[in-house]
Amino acid sequence: MTTRIGLRVAGAFFLALCIGANAQGATPEDDARAFLGHLDAGRYEESWVETAGFVQASTKKEEWAAAMASLREVKGEPAERRFSHKELTFEFPDGPSGQYITLVYATTFTGRPKQAEVLHLYLEADGRYRVAGYGFKKD
Repeated sequence: MTTRIGLRVAGAFFLALCIGANAQGATPEDDARAFLGHLDAGRYEESWVETAGFVQASTKKEEWAAAMASLREVKGEPAERRFSHKELTFEFPDGPSGQYITLVYATTFTGRPKQAEVLHLYLEADGRYRVAGYGFKKD
């Protein structure tokens, strides 16, 4: 029994280290808020700066901005956004191997029902989490 508790505590500690603050003291949630702040303000080109290097290498800033504008303008203004949960993984479609965190928010846009807003963040070599993907899950 003591061994099981010890393993659980060690596992929880390891997970906290993996998804805790980065080298600059920012958490993945802080990095996500910076990205969402750009989207919420309609600064779609600026949101591209918050994306992972492999995203920037494969998607031009103007293409990214057009895709985000199309996606977000249909939704309207966010009225409420609440953190729901996060998941740690080490793989992402079309992305390099590495540490990824998926953050899910329960978001309500003006005049629309609540939806799951999803950000996939990639831990870059500089210790910052940057956006690898963004979208919505259907309930």
